[in-house]
Amino acid sequence: MADEGFATLVHPVRGSVLFPYLGQIGLALAALTMVPMLVAALTGNFAALWHYLVVILGLSLMTLPLARRPAPADLQPNEGLVIIAAVFVLSPLIMAFPLSSAGLSYGQALFEAVSAVTTTGLSTLPSVEDKPASFLFARAWMQWYGGLGIVALLPLWLEPSPAARQFVGLDQPEGGHALTSARFHARRILGVYLAITLAGFLLLWLLGADPFAALLYAFAAVSTGGFAPADASLAALSRPVAIGVSFVCLLGALPLAVYLQAGQGRLRRLWHDVQVRSLLALALLGTACLSWLLQQETPLGWTNALFDAGLLALSAQTTAGFTPVDVSALSDGAKTVLLFMMAVGGSLGSTAGGIKLVRVLIFARLAHLLVQRTALPRAAWLAPRLEGLELDDQLSLRALLLILLFVSTIAFSWLPFVLAGVPALDALFEVTSAVGTVGLTVGVTRPDLDTLLQGILCADMWLGRLEILALLVLFSPYTWYRPKEHVA
Repeated sequence: MADEGFATLVHPVRGSVLFPYLGQIGLALAALTMVPMLVAALTGNFAALWHYLVVILGLSLMTLPLARRPAPADLQPNEGLVIIAAVFVLSPLIMAFPLSSAGLSYGQALFEAVSAVTTTGLSTLPSVEDKPASFLFARAWMQWYGGLGIVALLPLWLEPSPAARQFVGLDQPEGGHALTSARFHARRILGVYLAITLAGFLLLWLLGADPFAALLYAFAAVSTGGFAPADASLAALSRPVAIGVSFVCLLGALPLAVYLQAGQGRLRRLWHDVQVRSLLALALLGTACLSWLLQQETPLGWTNALFDAGLLALSAQTTAGFTPVDVSALSDGAKTVLLFMMAVGGSLGSTAGGIKLVRVLIFARLAHLLVQRTALPRAAWLAPRLEGLELDDQLSLRALLLILLFVSTIAFSWLPFVLAGVPALDALFEVTSAVGTVGLTVGVTRPDLDTLLQGILCADMWLGRLEILALLVLFSPYTWYRPKEHVA
């Protein structure tokens, strides 16, 4: 039974707040859907064209009345999280319908849509090379705007801490509401995101990729999504183009706000950012470990082993999911290295998934501080700091809680796979890839995978993209009603 203090302070979400913003987001999704509809029309895929038209008309009719309602400027924390969760849960349910026009069942299309919007890249399809160009474009396009959405809406779910805001470059004054901050941040980030995407497309095209393939790889790389228009992923590309794709993945996995600061003349901010340095260091360490393992276990030779290891390490650390080799053929040692890299993931404030580098650094700093305090007098106090910033209790607690939730989600998802007969390491690799929104697979995700296990992977992708907390808030009863006060 809820205590009186809690019951008094609980503020459920307000329909007057949710409906106008969900209406606006619904109209934005309808506008975004016009792009793959145009591609379907230009490529002569009229079956997909009609499916997209139904979605656009349906969304417009349902959400236009909501969008016209006056929207309050203030947002409660639970309302911001509910909006984010609703966007990432409802959009795949809607977009699975046009994807099914490529000869997929709704279940298959839903898995692809969830994987696309969450920027994961796992697929149950036996092949994508027999699919129409409009289908391949739609998957990459959904990954692109899924990555944009999670970065643009960052102020709505970021820890409400000055240190957290500085880690991701949200250095705008703190005077406004959360929604005002989100709009300000989204306008700034959109320009950066478009610039990286355009630069990535031009780079891949100049390196020799077909223009259409260059566009799809650019969409999937900047969003660290990993959907490739070829079954062989990076192995289908020339070496220069494959390196170019990995470089664009790296750009997407760094905090996008640091590009704004670099553009304002603070170029040193790029290197001095703790997440940038950590991501590069872990990618190099992973490359060294994987190079040694590949060279020892295969007849590749050091040059080829270093090339494949570098692409694999960047793919895992940035959570992009592209691969130059068949991951299922790797040794247990190489899979384990990739597994840890996928779990850590990229930067907070980027399109990458995983636990996030800054939270792992906070965990390491707190562990180090715990040891340091044993050598101090009982009355002494040593405040935790990271890169000169004091870590307040709220930020530290939330970082530790999210790491625990991440590991718990992997553990509970792993058990059904093991009970279904999947080898333990392969099962752990697959669910870590899903929760980390990576997309690397050892062959567990395939067309004949049990429906229940496919559902678990879908849930894992949602949980990982929303960092678990947003979905917990969405399904919490306290989000929707105020508990009755206890009267003695």
